[in-house]
Amino acid sequence: MSAVTLPNTSAPTPAGGGAPRRHPFIDHLCTLLDRILLGRGARRALEHPIPAGASLFVLPTWGWAHPLIDVGRKDRDRQGGRLLLPVRYTFYPSNVIVTSRPQVVHYVGVGLGHGMAGSMLLDPSAESGECPADGRLSLPGTWGPASHAGSVASRLNELDQDGQLAYWEALGVLEENLEHALKRASYAARDGVVGKPPAAVDDITLERIRTEMVYGTDHGVSPIQRLVERCTRPGTFARVDPEKYVVTSVRTDARAAVRKALGDPHVGSKVRHLAIEMPEADLDELVAAYRQRYPSDRLSTSRARAALTVAPNANAVTVPLHEALVAQAPQPTREFAATAPVWEGGL
Repeated sequence: MSAVTLPNTSAPTPAGGGAPRRHPFIDHLCTLLDRILLGRGARRALEHPIPAGASLFVLPTWGWAHPLIDVGRKDRDRQGGRLLLPVRYTFYPSNVIVTSRPQVVHYVGVGLGHGMAGSMLLDPSAESGECPADGRLSLPGTWGPASHAGSVASRLNELDQDGQLAYWEALGVLEENLEHALKRASYAARDGVVGKPPAAVDDITLERIRTEMVYGTDHGVSPIQRLVERCTRPGTFARVDPEKYVVTSVRTDARAAVRKALGDPHVGSKVRHLAIEMPEADLDELVAAYRQRYPSDRLSTSRARAALTVAPNANAVTVPLHEALVAQAPQPTREFAATAPVWEGGL
């Protein structure tokens, strides 16, 4: 059965000719997501008995094409050529199928202005299926198996284990982004705290926050783990490129984590900006004015007070070494100061 697709109106146009290229970071991220999804599909397949003489069909997660919506300069390289971005395929009933006879699967492909739908025949006697060439999205009408009888179970186990490994690799990639986002959030938050220190949160606390945000606590799934799960959903990148989606999510979560560490309400910055506009107002007048301007925030007096008295993390406040030593040195008593000999000689 042939696929029905919307035409790809953007032909590959790399600078200086040659094959079109994928966006490097997005390619890496989508490769990890592909491995995760195939591993989960394999795990579902392993939950059922493998039929005698069955073949294994592994279906693609991504096609690569030029976007049909505005993505800024995300699809441009330094030489002025255009980069390919991903379009997500979703297969029904699954992306990993074990069958001993021909079977029809249906699919949709959505992403960055592209839309397609079709059906495909899984044929155990056909040649192994191949993903469409970069720059093209149409899938073939017939798809051949990745493995035949005798190797299906071992191949499914390999896919399952590789998917679990890819999950941890994806967490590592996002952890690198989170580390930079947390430092930016800590630096930005200093303007809202008393004394305006070099950073609002110290490095040790940031490391603890980063670990909890990536690997979680005993209280549930971490923000970065939830982000990976959202990235595996079919429609997540329908209207936004993966890099922008990931970076925006990581920065938002980082700012929220830094605010929480400081005890700063999520409306803290708005409260402080209004306080600057009303320098003569007391707390009750400020709260009344805020409620009138932002009635849906339901600001309480305690939250307003917290926003106006945010203090930096104790270890984030730096003190010159000589001042610290002087402050820690024992001070002479009045009697000692009066009787201490005065050195009048020279060295």
